[in-house]
Amino acid sequence: MPETAARLAADPALLEDHYDVAIVGSGYGGAITAARLAFAAHQAGRKLRIAVLERGEEHPTGTGPKSEVEFIKQVRSPVNPLGFYEISNFDTIDVICGCGLGGTSLNNLNVAIAPDREVFLQYWPRAFRREVERSPDGLGGLEEYYGRARRMLGAIRWRTGQDLAKARVFDEIAGHAGMIGEPLEIVVSAEDRITRYGVRRRACTNCGDCSMICNVGAKNTLMTNYLPMAQHFGARLFTRIEVDRVASAGDEGYRLHCRRRSGARGRKVSDRVITAKRVVLSAGSLGTTGILLRSRALGLALSPRLGEDFSGNGDNFAVAYNTDRVTDSQGFGMDTGPRSSIKAGPSITSIMRFGADQPDLGKRFTVEDLTAPSALIDSLRIALMGLAAIEHPDWHVDRVNRWRKDLEWNTDGALNHSLAFLIMAHDSSDGRIVLNDDGSLGIEWPGAPDERIYGEIDELLTAAAKQIDGSYITNPVWSSPLLGNNLLTAHPLGGCATADSVEYGVVDHRGRVFNPDGGVHKGLYVIDGSVMPRALAVNPLLTISMFTERAADHLRRELRLPAYDGVLEGDDRAPTPANGRRGGAGIPANDEETVVTATLSGAGASARTPVKPTTGNGSIADRVAELRADAPHDPVGVQEEMWDWIKQLGAERDTKALEQLFEVGTPPRGLDGPTDRILVTTVVNPLIDLPVRLVTSLWMPWRGKVLDARHKTGVDRLTADSALPAMLLWPLFAIRDELVELVPNTHLGRILLRLPALRGERFTNVGYFALRQPAASG
Repeated sequence: MPETAARLAADPALLEDHYDVAIVGSGYGGAITAARLAFAAHQAGRKLRIAVLERGEEHPTGTGPKSEVEFIKQVRSPVNPLGFYEISNFDTIDVICGCGLGGTSLNNLNVAIAPDREVFLQYWPRAFRREVERSPDGLGGLEEYYGRARRMLGAIRWRTGQDLAKARVFDEIAGHAGMIGEPLEIVVSAEDRITRYGVRRRACTNCGDCSMICNVGAKNTLMTNYLPMAQHFGARLFTRIEVDRVASAGDEGYRLHCRRRSGARGRKVSDRVITAKRVVLSAGSLGTTGILLRSRALGLALSPRLGEDFSGNGDNFAVAYNTDRVTDSQGFGMDTGPRSSIKAGPSITSIMRFGADQPDLGKRFTVEDLTAPSALIDSLRIALMGLAAIEHPDWHVDRVNRWRKDLEWNTDGALNHSLAFLIMAHDSSDGRIVLNDDGSLGIEWPGAPDERIYGEIDELLTAAAKQIDGSYITNPVWSSPLLGNNLLTAHPLGGCATADSVEYGVVDHRGRVFNPDGGVHKGLYVIDGSVMPRALAVNPLLTISMFTERAADHLRRELRLPAYDGVLEGDDRAPTPANGRRGGAGIPANDEETVVTATLSGAGASARTPVKPTTGNGSIADRVAELRADAPHDPVGVQEEMWDWIKQLGAERDTKALEQLFEVGTPPRGLDGPTDRILVTTVVNPLIDLPVRLVTSLWMPWRGKVLDARHKTGVDRLTADSALPAMLLWPLFAIRDELVELVPNTHLGRILLRLPALRGERFTNVGYFALRQPAASG
């Protein structure tokens, strides 16, 4: 299992009573807004107090469900209010959402795609139409904001060159349907690296578990890019805080009435009120609309259109079952046994787009491939066997043999010859979110399951699946009267539609909330999927990100903060002024200089030959070189970034990376006088563990070192109460330090230990420490 990342969420004790900006929700709207505002405030040298309030829990890499039982334990309910997977059941449609830090980015299907140009020309505010019309085709001025999101999220065409069996079968089905299967851009990592914000990324393993909170560390969720950026530049991220409603607070801005959950299961609830000069609601279509509906019920003046224009994005699901083609679309997650022998691929990699030449958007829809996650494979295998036996009996010997084999997991059975589809269309988008008497939400949308487009899609795909001897099975919850005939959507949109005026929507093109008495509510914004005025018929994450990037630009101007800088904040790879991207050779060490070393008693120093940086250390050497290149222009920022990186590696006990970092260091230059310090981590070894712990306990009051550049020596700065124990223990231990400079005024050291009592003559590396002096402000 990969290392669990350091926590992003702040200690709840740090939650203050008032903020300059309070952001409710940590999905794409909330995370991007927080990152852009925090960075801009940092650049301006302003202390902008920003809080992100998330009702769910933090779910670091490695904590995703790996079985049906673990999945069930993660389902949110009244007895499990911190569960991640929230499944809301309404009269005609059911909604799946993610509830945690990073929102549904943790369990969505990675697809970064923009809708058709005509979507904006027909349904969005004039400001968006004008931007699209700046170009005779494509998305015109909106491409700038789509591009920013693609770059930060790390969108790539993963399918190309992967040779996925499911991609070949998908393309064949597309051909039978009269279409062409195309590779999609998805937000996954193709390499092992550490981001500029200290987040470890892993290359995708094609495990198929994108919808289960990626345990590999390869999915580019908001927990890997925008949220670490926001935290790095000063925003505080708080979990377990659910906002119920918003009220005006006069000169203080707005009052947020919250519930704070505590205890192991989050069942202890306490009320909390927070005020903020500006409030950004980014809790998703249901969350944000619910907050505003409850706020309106208690007096906040809002548009009569609040709750209208709800859409399920035309979502539907289906399976081409038991075909005569091997698809390998069974996710295996972290399994290293026989299940990992197949190449499942990310959840979605391919698309076919129908009706692109149709002026009526209602005739356009998209179909994408879908890999089942490992935690649900066994349940799906048995469930589909039953459905096929009841609804699609076929006694051909080959089909029966494949069907029979699925009594247990295998690569020759019906499920491994099946391919699931995610279907998205332009539904009527005329659902309505309403407030029930008890404060809960309902959705009124009587005709949702009966829209003609779903039948037309099924007819077309049924014929295509039959060409490869497959049975086309639709979502049984939708197709069976016994199960309610409900639609199922993972993409709820609308409820707070963006529009040109309060008569047609809830917010303007910048996300500012309309006041029906005129103008907008100053300092109140909605920035998330609820602002979508209609279905998109494609995965919405990139369009929500586009809207947010654009709204963040307006917020920056409103707050008189610096404009977007693509060089410095464009992605999570630290930039260089020369070309705006990280990269470059390491800075060679000077062989004529020696490394400053010191003993605990300060009795002397020893020299070692410095190690020159090599490109063999990959991204570590590159990143150090790039930070050094940035140091003349931003010495304070570079020192802070290096210091945070060292602390991150220490928290993860990544001694391999620390050793690589030490090896690319250079001899200290001009290091003189007192320094600040941290003990980064110890290196555990059974033979030396006890003495290391003793020394560590002594070093807790260690305040740093005083270095003498002229004599190349140093002594430790110890508190008075630790001096005597150090002298008494000194005969038992011989300790030597080796020190290298990573960036100006920031150094990494190794602690070398020898045990004379055991007649040992060899010094052993037992840990790492770091020193720094104040960086010049340039």
